[in-house]
Amino acid sequence: MRNNLYQETKKFWYQKKPLWGILTLFILMYYSLITGHHNKMDIIQLFGASQWISIILVTISSDFLSMEYRDNTIITMLYKSSNQFNIYFSKIITLVLYSVLLSLCGIVFTILETIFSHQLLTINILRALICNMIEIFLYTIFIVTLSLLLISLVKIDAIVILIGLMLGFLGATFSNIFTSLFHTWDRVIRWNPLNMIYIINQLSDSKYFKYSLLNNMQLVLGTIGYAMIFLVIGYWTFKNRRV
Repeated sequence: MRNNLYQETKKFWYQKKPLWGILTLFILMYYSLITGHHNKMDIIQLFGASQWISIILVTISSDFLSMEYRDNTIITMLYKSSNQFNIYFSKIITLVLYSVLLSLCGIVFTILETIFSHQLLTINILRALICNMIEIFLYTIFIVTLSLLLISLVKIDAIVILIGLMLGFLGATFSNIFTSLFHTWDRVIRWNPLNMIYIINQLSDSKYFKYSLLNNMQLVLGTIGYAMIFLVIGYWTFKNRRV
């Protein structure tokens, strides 16, 4: 596993796309900064970093796996490693660690902007920023496992990216529509995977409970649970995919 993780991490950074992902995050956060109200809530939400990070991860995650088939390097990987799960899981760990780096970059950008704009960084705001980072971390595990599952199934980057964009911008809306249409079954419908997107906001802002209908612990368990399901199905698909 250690050797697989080292190889995947080295390969990941060799692409240069992770660096472009960080630069893209800064650009999108700056866009949110100059077009927003620059109030306390904008700071707590890291100028929309949670949403931007999920979109960046969908794009990079899908390409990280699909390039193995596109460049025919998957054959060499499978030949060198007898354990396909180590290969697949190492990719997930690499991408999750990258999401942590993106979150840290988002927090640094937010703190610097707050200081430069002469706003006060209170203990409550710093606590909220840390809570937001935890939210992003949990959701990125969900989004990374889903992205690798989708690319293993459909094998087309553009479709996976499109699904990721729809999930990022419309996932919560679709979840609310399903809940309203089947309100008599809301105790079941509220556990749908689209509803897990609320984890990027609810832990730091309790008002989102009225939309998700799940308390914080339920939301955390649901997000982790779906990530595990996506991991198992994704690995099975990866293992049985024709090379």
